[in-house]
Amino acid sequence: MARKPRVSVLATAPRRVVAVALAAALLWWAFISIHQPLTIRFDARSAEMAMAEAFVAEQPGQYVAERSRQARLDASRTVGVSLDFNVFYPWRELRLDPAKRAIDVIIGRVELESRWNTQSLEPARLLESMSGRHDIGPPRLVGEGLLLPGTGRDPQFRIAIEPALFKPAPLQKALAVLPALLLGGLLWGLFELAARWAGRQRVIAVGQRLGGLLAAIGTLIENRPQRVVGILGLVALPLLLAFQFELARMVPFYQGPDEEAQIPVAFAGFHQMAFDGEGRCAHIWEDLVVARDDYMPLARRHRLPVTQAHVDVLERLRENAPPTAETPLQRVSRQTCGDKYALTYLYNPLPALWFRANPDTPAVDYLTLVRHGQTLLTYFLYGVLFWVLARGQSLLRPWLSEAGDGRLRLGLGVSLVVYAAMPQMLFMTSVVNDSGYAVPLGMFLLVSFFYWHRLVTPVLLALALFLFANDLVAYLAVAGVLLLWLTGRGLYQWRPHPLWLWLPVVITLGGIAAGPVLLQLMDAYRHVIPFRLPGTLAGAEYPGLYYTHLFEMLHLNATFKLLDYNSFFGVLGQLDTVMPERAVIAYKSWVFGGLLVAGVAMAVRLWRRLWSARTPTVAETSAPVGRLAVLAMVAVCVPLAVALAAYGIYNAHGSGPNDWGPGVQGRYFLPIFLFPFSFLAIATLLAARGVRMVGLIAVVFITVSAGVILYTAGLVHETLMLRYYASNEIFEAYRALLPGG
Repeated sequence: MARKPRVSVLATAPRRVVAVALAAALLWWAFISIHQPLTIRFDARSAEMAMAEAFVAEQPGQYVAERSRQARLDASRTVGVSLDFNVFYPWRELRLDPAKRAIDVIIGRVELESRWNTQSLEPARLLESMSGRHDIGPPRLVGEGLLLPGTGRDPQFRIAIEPALFKPAPLQKALAVLPALLLGGLLWGLFELAARWAGRQRVIAVGQRLGGLLAAIGTLIENRPQRVVGILGLVALPLLLAFQFELARMVPFYQGPDEEAQIPVAFAGFHQMAFDGEGRCAHIWEDLVVARDDYMPLARRHRLPVTQAHVDVLERLRENAPPTAETPLQRVSRQTCGDKYALTYLYNPLPALWFRANPDTPAVDYLTLVRHGQTLLTYFLYGVLFWVLARGQSLLRPWLSEAGDGRLRLGLGVSLVVYAAMPQMLFMTSVVNDSGYAVPLGMFLLVSFFYWHRLVTPVLLALALFLFANDLVAYLAVAGVLLLWLTGRGLYQWRPHPLWLWLPVVITLGGIAAGPVLLQLMDAYRHVIPFRLPGTLAGAEYPGLYYTHLFEMLHLNATFKLLDYNSFFGVLGQLDTVMPERAVIAYKSWVFGGLLVAGVAMAVRLWRRLWSARTPTVAETSAPVGRLAVLAMVAVCVPLAVALAAYGIYNAHGSGPNDWGPGVQGRYFLPIFLFPFSFLAIATLLAARGVRMVGLIAVVFITVSAGVILYTAGLVHETLMLRYYASNEIFEAYRALLPGG
């Protein structure tokens, strides 16, 4: 007896409408379960200009800078403050810092509004619900509200939050889901009617055209990756460069980490190049000293904004006589003189040419021009890096198909742009930073494991080795593994044999495994080593910490917990301005989206492979020995080399062998932590099956990446504006006095 044909549950239009409505309701229920917005509103008046800040926490006392919002309070004027927390984590406690200074603040009614309820606190009730006062004298009720007298550097108090704000009743949640249920069903019902009106064949034709477009994009990626990567670089890099120029003009003078110490070092090379001077380190023009003394107090503890008085000082400095070779130099106390060739020479071509071409340029303009000089150097190296990626010879071509090579190039290109647009990266390459050049050179080391350009790669590799050996020795760990790989790859091309590929893998793994022994030898013979080593090599004295640290660093990268390392992701200014957690969430959505797409693509690919099998068992062909060696080098040796370099950074900057990490700023890891982002992007594209799927994943991945970059760049701009400028008028007045303003 013949079986009846199996009818799908979604065979009819009404069933599909119900299914879509239920799916929309389920998705909205999941969203409102994890998205927990909170808005804090209050009126406040302070004796002097100050910054108010609110924190939320899931557990009592667990307040972190990323989970805060700030607002500016004006002097002797009541300001309406609204702080929005659009967050995806639970909150149960609220802390309010009325000011970051010992000043009096008057707060009126405080209103807390969540998705589910509103809590209003009049001044008298606010006084009752207040707890955990710190650096605040006895509060008292006055005519305008509650007076909070500041008595220390960090006044703060906690507010009790009613459970109704974060625990909705079942009926509330059901009513919140109902619109999604109705809207999902309505929209899909309209789609069914439109499809019936347009005709099934027409809808199929539109789908086929869309599929053909995606297939064309996938074919272009696989057959012409040079063109795709080139277009990506030509579009992304100029936009990021323009934004970074704007950041350099937005951030006031001397507000980058250690910028006060590094400008005198850069000025020495500039004075030689522009005025044929002696180039004495720590000697600068008097106008630069005046600007430093005027703008440095903005930083750190008080977090003060730029005022009209700062603008007036800048205007007076621009009216001074332009500098000449005879302009006297003034010695400054804080400096970092040494073998900083990039800071002394490579950042200064732009300001030197500018001053030579425009002799009437005010002295203070050097502070802006040297920032632009560093940014131009960075983006020149980025451009060269994209040239290597687009035009370089693949080092994996014998083991990777031409189609796979195209996907690999695009994945690396997208990850380079996303990584270069990270908030900390944008900021550190917009202000004067003595190791800003290390970021593109560190990224170049990773790309060089995959691609070789016969003219560019040797030059950049020699430059990286020279600069790293003089100032950033820890990065040589990655460069050393790269040299081993390039040597083995060259020997394999000369005489193909798997031994040449396994040799660098074995040497790398053996050297890292024997790290403490090698460190003891380096410590004993440090006088004959041509580069500088830290005073104490902790791994030589404490081998257990060496291996523990390597494991922890591998785990940090593999799980993308490095994004929670705020000084790696986004601590702006002089380490006094933390990016809101919305930026971290945006980058984590990029990571989790890539993982989801790669996982689904791999699952589909595996399912199709199993479904197409015609016999119960399929003989598995073993991978060639050479391919295993290449995979071991890329997937095992590269992460271990990065972990080893991270050990060197901790060893150089940590306060002690048992205190690695807490005292080390994450910005030191920017040049070497690209590989998790690149591996994710590459895996997402390589997991696709067929050119149509490659086109679809590429379009979605690039679109999401662009959205994340634009969103976080907007947050960087918003955060810096709030930090440094009390009004847009002050910003425009300051900006108009800069070169080209």
